[in-house]
Amino acid sequence: MVKAGKLTDTAPILVRQHQRGRVLTGRILDVTAKPAPQRARRDLTADMAAFIRMYEPHEAREDTVVFPAMREVIPPREFTEMAETFEDEEHRRFGAAGFTGVVGQVADIEKALGIYDLNQFTPRV
Repeated sequence: MVKAGKLTDTAPILVRQHQRGRVLTGRILDVTAKPAPQRARRDLTADMAAFIRMYEPHEAREDTVVFPAMREVIPPREFTEMAETFEDEEHRRFGAAGFTGVVGQVADIEKALGIYDLNQFTPRV
């Protein structure tokens, strides 16, 4: 995007957020891999809150601004090749089942943290 002269202010921020998100995700995975003392659980809560605070507007900006702009910059054939590369990377990182295989692991982590029950996040109005 930056090479194409598009989103030159936004793209570097999103890249930095990807880097920071990886740091937070690593810390979250480290703490949730074993029983954690109270202090580590407080840090985990802070890391998860920081990730959520960053991710919600990050994802919205990608969906509404970046991804549509990519279609203007990247030729259709290259765009298709990119999608295939992403899928290959997904399988390399997450195994043959790809993202679908990780969903169960995420559910187990959510259960261990007491955040699996979606109803608890429904506002009382």
